Amino acid sequence: VWDQVRARYGLGHEDYMPAEQALQSLEPGRYLVLWQPRAESFPISGSFDIWREPGVPAELGADYAGCIESSLAAVYCHSRAFAPEKREALYITGGAAGSPGITRRIAALWNRPVIRLEKMGAALGAAVAGIAAMRKAAGNTVDIEAVVSTIVKKGKEVLPLPADVAAFHEPGGYLERFTAAEAELFLRYPLP
Repeated sequence: VWDQVRARYGLGHEDYMPAEQALQSLEPGRYLVLWQPRAESFPISGSFDIWREPGVPAELGADYAGCIESSLAAVYCHSRAFAPEKREALYITGGAAGSPGITRRIAALWNRPVIRLEKMGAALGAAVAGIAAMRKAAGNTVDIEAVVSTIVKKGKEVLPLPADVAAFHEPGGYLERFTAAEAELFLRYPLP
């Protein structure tokens, strides 16, 4: 969806800079924009066209930030049942890990430090997670730092900013608005 948002504004598949500049210029938790062009299996839901909270302008920055934040909020909200609350660093990888604007939002949503793992794709990140899960399932202690340090170079730690955390988590904040909007849209656009 993030690529599709950029494409709506005439940006090419690899043309990230204008969208990243717009994202970094906007405070997190400001624009609520949801777009689900395809039916999804997690959470199970039908497709719907771009939806903006009243007052959100139809412009690159608002749509890009809004779609990034809503997709991250969906992962955050719908994974809480099986992802325990932790305070330790959250490691991220893949294309989005190179975006300071996205990394800032991940740190705020999860209210945890975020460490980018550099020069690796999502498959290697999944492999690291698999190694950790195997060791833990076998009853071994898992030192993710040790596993990661033997394979990849860590980027700098990004700490959640208190104002960003508040924008997402305070009563009436982004996550409450997101949850209500998502529930309404899922009712309005069920699976066919």
